[in-house]
Amino acid sequence: MKVAIMTDSNSSITVEEGRESGIYVLPLPVIVDEEVFIEGETITSQKLYESMNQGKSVRTSQPSPGELMDMWQSILDEGYDEIVYIPMTKRLSGSYESALNFAREFDGKVQVVNNLRLSVMQYESVYDAKSMADTGMDAKSIKERLEKASRNAFMVLTVDTLSYLKNGGRVSASKALVATLANIKPILMLIGEELEVQKKARGLQVARNKLIDLVKEKGKELYGSIPKEKLVVGVIDTFVEDSKARELVEKVKEVFPGYKILNRKCPCSVACHVGPNAIGVSITVTDRI
Repeated sequence: MKVAIMTDSNSSITVEEGRESGIYVLPLPVIVDEEVFIEGETITSQKLYESMNQGKSVRTSQPSPGELMDMWQSILDEGYDEIVYIPMTKRLSGSYESALNFAREFDGKVQVVNNLRLSVMQYESVYDAKSMADTGMDAKSIKERLEKASRNAFMVLTVDTLSYLKNGGRVSASKALVATLANIKPILMLIGEELEVQKKARGLQVARNKLIDLVKEKGKELYGSIPKEKLVVGVIDTFVEDSKARELVEKVKEVFPGYKILNRKCPCSVACHVGPNAIGVSITVTDRI
């Protein structure tokens, strides 16, 4: 049984990185001022962050049905028997439901995973899936194992402005306005399909420190009995300035000594929802050591 692993660029895995690891990556479209770009091909994360800082409108878009199904067919034509497709969490996109419907055309050869993860958490799922496929596990078994473990990860985020969450319908306009005027930064936690405000802070620097402390506290509560070798601390940001991104990573390393740190720029499909100068720190349990 030859099983291919496929994901989208929301996983923080580039097409080139995927190719080197034997993983297929579908780059996602993003719309800037009504012009369509493809992540990693015609726009980079950095360019998107700059566009947001310039006040340009940004939004996500799903890949076309033809593009997705053609990619599946080309993978099968390469000699694979089955495909495990791991799209971004349906919490932020309709990609999962769409892919599930399209997969019915492939008579069970394509298994779509309801992974409930994004970015660096999704990254770990993809590489876990590749490890399972390499041991000879079939696609349905990989899907079931990933979905069973989907909540073995969480992310804590803070945003510099609520306007992007407002545009996506995730907060009201009045709440966004009040928070902006008072310089209040919400600290949100995503686990499974739940995205809830945990704390608030005045100013981004204070929010960053509270966020990291909350990750440490929640990680101990959820995964305190798991060896740190099986835990990955993920870090994402939408900073244009590299110095701010480096400062964030150094702070995380200081709080989580001895842990594997996975640092990525925030994928475009997430950045459109959180805006510029956002921060995310996660902990994911991995099957790989």
